[in-house]
Amino acid sequence: MVVAAPPGPPAAPPPSPEALFEEAHRRRRARRLRLLLAAGGTLAAAAGGLVGAGFATGLLGGGGGGGGAALAAAPKTVVLVVDVSGSMGATDLAPTRLGAAVAALGSFVARLPGSTEVGIVAFSTSAEVVQEPTRDRRRVRAALRSLRPESGTALGDGLAAAVRLARGATGPAAIVLESDGAQNRGRTGPLEAAAGARAAGIPVYGISLGTPSGAMRFGAGLSVNSIPVPPDPKTVAAVSRATGGAAFTAATRAELGAAYARIGARFR
Repeated sequence: MVVAAPPGPPAAPPPSPEALFEEAHRRRRARRLRLLLAAGGTLAAAAGGLVGAGFATGLLGGGGGGGGAALAAAPKTVVLVVDVSGSMGATDLAPTRLGAAVAALGSFVARLPGSTEVGIVAFSTSAEVVQEPTRDRRRVRAALRSLRPESGTALGDGLAAAVRLARGATGPAAIVLESDGAQNRGRTGPLEAAAGARAAGIPVYGISLGTPSGAMRFGAGLSVNSIPVPPDPKTVAAVSRATGGAAFTAATRAELGAAYARIGARFR
C-alpha cells in the first residue's frame, strides 16, 4: 500500500497590491528625505558648518563591502535579522530576494562552528523572534524556510529585537542583518537600534539586497502593474558602521554568497 506524504504547510498569501503601493510610496518619501538631508549636509560643509556636515555624514554613510573592526573573539551567538517586507518578493534575484536570502543564509549557517548558537528575528510591519538561539541546525533551517514576504519595513524594530536577543546570550555575540529597503514602519529608528547594539558591544554585519531596477509586479493581462522597489544600502551601511561591523551590497546571488563568505570568515 502506498501512503501519501503529508501535505506541506499552506503557502502564505502574496502581499496585497495596497500594501505594495503603500510601501513604494513610503520608499519614495524616504528617498526624498535622504536627498534633502544630503543636500543640507553639502550646504553646511560649504558654509563651514562642521556639525551639520558631520550629522549628515553619520546618517547617510555609503554602502559597499569590507571595513569594520576585527572581532576580538569568534561570537558564541549569531542572530540573523531577516527582512520579510513585501518587496522581498521581487524577482531581480532568483527565485525571489527572500528565496535567495534564505538559501544563502542556510549555507552561511552550515559553515558556522557547531558550537555557535544561531537565533533568527524576522521583521516586516513589526518584528518577531522566529527562532531563539540554538545549536540545532535543523530548527534553524526550518525557521528560515518558514519565512514569507509580508508588508512594510520596520528595520529598527527588527534590529532592536535582535539586540535584546543577543544580550541574553552567553559570551560574545554578533548580528547579521539582511534587508532590501528603507524603514517605513516601526517605533525604533535604525540608528537608534544601532546605538543600542554598540552600547552592548554587538557588531552588526549588514547586507543590502537587490538591484536598483528591482520591481514588484502584480495583476494579469492589461491590468499588470509594476512598483519600483530599489534597495537602500545607505541605511544598512550606517547601521554597520555605527556598531563596528561591516556592510555589503548584493545585486546577484553570487555577490550574496561572497558577502556571506566574507562575514563567515570573521566568525571562525
